[in-house]
Amino acid sequence: MLLSINEGVWTYDEWSGLESKGVVPLRVISPTELIGWAFDDFSEDGFASSPSPGAIWKSGLDHMDPRGGDVVRLLLEPRLPVEAFSVLQTQFAALGILLPDGHEASPLAPVHVIEWPNNLALSRALAIEGVLWIEPVLDTVARNAQSSSLMQSGEFLSTLHGRLASMGMV
Repeated sequence: MLLSINEGVWTYDEWSGLESKGVVPLRVISPTELIGWAFDDFSEDGFASSPSPGAIWKSGLDHMDPRGGDVVRLLLEPRLPVEAFSVLQTQFAALGILLPDGHEASPLAPVHVIEWPNNLALSRALAIEGVLWIEPVLDTVARNAQSSSLMQSGEFLSTLHGRLASMGMV
């Protein structure tokens, strides 16, 4: 949920006091707003709550949504409590995505690399509360030869140093 403080800004005391009110604070997004997790409806004087902003898809260079069989990285909200993770596991299992057990709350966003199921609309996964973002796992290849060529000669695949070395001059 998105939780706004009506007066002032989030302080350590305000943040710490939320758990006694049934809210686990996850992260601050502005001086007056934070993302929190509550298992029950939250209504408290001095605060306004609303649904949290939706998760985002950080597309690759092709700007395409994931397709069945694609490998993607799923980032969850930092500080997500174990009980909340269990809820997410159930919701993702219903979509055909199995998240491993062993979750521990951490100030770092939990990362899960998964294979995207066939026929799953990206919007359904992004709508799950507790998802921070989803991004493709991009293929990486060694580019040392290409980089050195560009730096040495300004050409894409011409390495002066390599040619000199092959002639025994370096």
